[in-house]
Amino acid sequence: MDDCIALDIFYQPTRYPEAPTGSLPEGMPNREQAEDTLRKARSIFDFVQQRLASAPESAKNEEA
Repeated sequence: MDDCIALDIFYQPTRYPEAPTGSLPEGMPNREQAEDTLRKARSIFDFVQQRLASAPESAKNEEA
């Protein structure tokens, strides 16, 4: 959940094109912040993939 909250700051500019450039109060993220954010996004993605893989077949069929 913490990783999701941390990624939330990057949502606004993708949803609202008129939002100011840069996702952080100080502007664009630096390399370290960008790499950390990418690690968090990959962690979330891996978690979701694992949950989907372990879901019962009946639940998978309902989602399709």
